[in-house]
Amino acid sequence: MKEHEISEFYNICWNNWNDFVRFYPASIHRRKFILKQIKKIKNWNSLADFGCGNALLINILFKHFNNPIRKFFGLDVSPNQIEANKKKFPNIHFETLDLGAEIPQQKFDIITCSEVIEHILDYKKAIANISSCLNPGGHVIVTVPKGEIFYTEQEFGHFRHFWEGQLIEEFEKNGVECIKCHAWGFPFHDLAKVVANINPRLSLKKFASGSLSPFSKFLFAITNLLYYLNFVPLGKQLYFVGRKKS
Repeated sequence: MKEHEISEFYNICWNNWNDFVRFYPASIHRRKFILKQIKKIKNWNSLADFGCGNALLINILFKHFNNPIRKFFGLDVSPNQIEANKKKFPNIHFETLDLGAEIPQQKFDIITCSEVIEHILDYKKAIANISSCLNPGGHVIVTVPKGEIFYTEQEFGHFRHFWEGQLIEEFEKNGVECIKCHAWGFPFHDLAKVVANINPRLSLKKFASGSLSPFSKFLFAITNLLYYLNFVPLGKQLYFVGRKKS
């Protein structure tokens, strides 16, 4: 897709994904993981969420970690969503960014990038751009899907999924050493993907096409409890934490 086509695709997507991202159990657990990792990092003043979408994650991080000297940034390829975020969250700085083609002017102490790199055709360029925006000693926290690409994920715009070695190798090439990289999600996250793709069009209509029904929210809530029983390091979700060499 060309740049304007990519922007328009995600303009449309974010009209449909708000409830899905808020209530989907895997999204909830990814946010918990990211929050836990940031709590371990000391002496930082700037944080950017690359691929911030509707700003759910960056706003949670702002509420948890804000102080007078810290600055928070949200960057996304959807200009419509960025404008909506600016109006809704005036204390966070938002910019439109195509991570596969552009590099922000700023550098950051922490970068989060959750479920984004799989949407970018040139993922190596995206990782290089992320790494170039980290201050020396800065941390990056990435989540991506692992393994096969299901039909529902193709509809979400996934170009590829990853293996641990791919992330570690590409970040190492760009001066970011791996602190941890492990899979997660077995058995319930993996099972949920399989079940959703028995009738993928119905799943997308019920769960990723606008406001969720009370029943859909209830089903997600029950599934979310089961996700606490998922194993590490098995599953179709990858977590990566890296630190840029000084």
